Amino acid sequence: MKNSLHLLLASVVLVPGMAEASYPQLTPNNDYVSVEIRAGTDSQAAEQMSVIHQGKASKGVPFKGQEGQRLCGRREAMPGSPGGGWSSWVCASSFKGIQVGQASNSSF
Repeated sequence: MKNSLHLLLASVVLVPGMAEASYPQLTPNNDYVSVEIRAGTDSQAAEQMSVIHQGKASKGVPFKGQEGQRLCGRREAMPGSPGGGWSSWVCASSFKGIQVGQASNSSF
């Protein structure tokens, strides 16, 4: 009985550390002078989400969200020219029970 109890406790300790869903990730495919990254939920339009980053972005360096979040990002319309308007939004969502603990990646 004691051995069973110790084994059960070890199992319980390991389970909470496991991820339950994927997490959103946006990865720039170029170096950009100006990007805007927002975080929120799937029910929110990108413009309604909280801004989590404004400024430069480096090629291949991802912006990561949390499980259950949605990330949306946009960059300058003409790379290297921040005064020329914005690109369209690119979004990544997390998925409960799918790709557990993995990134749900979109590039922009």
